[in-house]
Amino acid sequence: MSDIVLIVAIIAVAVVVIILILRPMLSRMMIRANEEGIEGEVETREPDPSQSSTSKLAVRGNYIIGRENKLTTKADEADVSKNKLFGRGNTVDVEQPKPPAPSKGTKK
Repeated sequence: MSDIVLIVAIIAVAVVVIILILRPMLSRMMIRANEEGIEGEVETREPDPSQSSTSKLAVRGNYIIGRENKLTTKADEADVSKNKLFGRGNTVDVEQPKPPAPSKGTKK
């Protein structure tokens, strides 16, 4: 194979891999090649408002298997969803953190 064919093949494989990685985020992709050059256009999907979260902590996708297992986190805001609990007495809890003790100021 000539060097030019090898370079074009490497670039084509790289583009296909990038497309496969970014596929869930893309709504439309267009690549046009002609004598003048290569032109590309990409449109991304709008973010799903049901998945957007202002939570500071995400506790998602955990598999808790067994008995009496407890997952506890302390956070002001937490998104606790999509956890799978198998067994008896398994829990996922979010507790409010204790407020910091007031600091004593120095007298002037």
